[in-house]
Amino acid sequence: MLNFENKKNTKLPPLSYRVRPKNIKDFVGQNELFQSNSLLNLILNKNHLVSLVLQGPSGTGKTTLAHLIAAHYDGHFKELSAVTDGVKQLKEIVALSTTLSDKPFILFIDEIHRFSKSQQDFLLPFIESGQFYLIAATTENISFELNNALLSRLQVLKLKSLEATDITKRLKAVIEDPKKGLSAPNPHITTKVDHKVIHSIAELSNGDLRYALNMLETCYYAALQESDKDIYIKLSHLKSISSKPLNFDKKITIGMIKSVHYKKAFEVLIQMPLSIGLQK
Repeated sequence: MLNFENKKNTKLPPLSYRVRPKNIKDFVGQNELFQSNSLLNLILNKNHLVSLVLQGPSGTGKTTLAHLIAAHYDGHFKELSAVTDGVKQLKEIVALSTTLSDKPFILFIDEIHRFSKSQQDFLLPFIESGQFYLIAATTENISFELNNALLSRLQVLKLKSLEATDITKRLKAVIEDPKKGLSAPNPHITTKVDHKVIHSIAELSNGDLRYALNMLETCYYAALQESDKDIYIKLSHLKSISSKPLNFDKKITIGMIKSVHYKKAFEVLIQMPLSIGLQK
């Protein structure tokens, strides 16, 4: 068997990062957001930048969209993660934004639901004054996870899980891209992919493009172990690496369970004699 590690170009970032769209035409899915009367169309085509929260499942393009908006305005762009950053980093951003007023200053905060109430409150005066524009991203329900004061200062863009056809389209483009795409780590090796693999990955990904790209990349390295010349990615490679669990949303699942109990309780209640309900 060939040595897997010797074949892997560790200098390159992961496939999903390499092929992140640099322009809107390469962005797939979310067609409703791009309609002529939409907020996003106003931002991109009418030059009306506002602070935003991007809400949607993983792998639907929230981070990519934030980068594309910033690139459209050619603004100063800084990125934080609410998982690893806090008030210290926010204060540094505030200080920096005061010195850069020649172009829009855009702060992107990923996983903003991880910020505490006080951390969210820290952002308020700077969004209010326009010192910077905030683009936040979250997979959670913003009504529960974000403060009302912060929500009142943000416009909301809701992203949906991608259709399998959108994911298929993007996977095909990535396979055909010789510079940053699937075969970029070993450009001297011709890479072909069975169309059944592409469609299967699109279905297995549950609307998550990042997961689909990671799965395709893993298939690539699995096939690379079998040949040092041309490689052909087959369904057998996908089957050998695929272990996608069922995707349950905890809150929705618990809510469904509760709703069953409430429904049963209501059915019992309405069948009770009126006299029982009036007893003291």
